[in-house]
Amino acid sequence: MVFLGGALIASQAAKLGLWLSFVAEFIMLAAGFAVRRIDGAGTYANAWRMHGSLEHR
Repeated sequence: MVFLGGALIASQAAKLGLWLSFVAEFIMLAAGFAVRRIDGAGTYANAWRMHGSLEHR
């Protein structure tokens, strides 16, 4: 019974780990894409300031 519970928890943990790694991978890809776009438009700080001024207009 204990072994079964341990196996179940292990499989859940493995699924969670796989899902988390997928999400982390996606976030890294999105961040890389955003940084590349911002590099095209100038520095990160300039783009962030521009973004802020557009928000508050």
